[in-house]
Amino acid sequence: MKYALPLFALSLLSFQVCALELARHSQVFDTGQGVSLALAPSADGKQALVQVRGINHPLDEVVFLTDVRELGNEQRDYGIRLDGRDYNLLNKRRAWRGESYNLNLPNTQGFELIYDEEKSKALEPSTLLALYEKQEKDGVQARLAAFDRKQ
Repeated sequence: MKYALPLFALSLLSFQVCALELARHSQVFDTGQGVSLALAPSADGKQALVQVRGINHPLDEVVFLTDVRELGNEQRDYGIRLDGRDYNLLNKRRAWRGESYNLNLPNTQGFELIYDEEKSKALEPSTLLALYEKQEKDGVQARLAAFDRKQ
């Protein structure tokens, strides 16, 4: 009986991941330097799937479930857990010239992203979700989130 409560809690956590409902429209951004980012927000806007491609880094092609932190004035941060700490992978800002998205990667200056309408139309959020679920099952995100004492 003492194992019933932790088992029940674990089943609820796994149910929440499976129950992720994505918004119908996703976005793809490009840096102009061969790096791209796919963004698929959840239907409630509190989370989003984010995948970065074209970088020489362990984060390449990993799909993360980010927590969206609203900062007001249509500004938000997309956070993940990386190497044992919270990390803002993506920032959306609004300024006098319009919206800007910035990709932050460890040990880099970051990248300004440009919206790619053609790639955005081609991206299927369900494909991104399926890849996220497979990678999560394989423990990819958990390994990246864990603190690495050697570093």
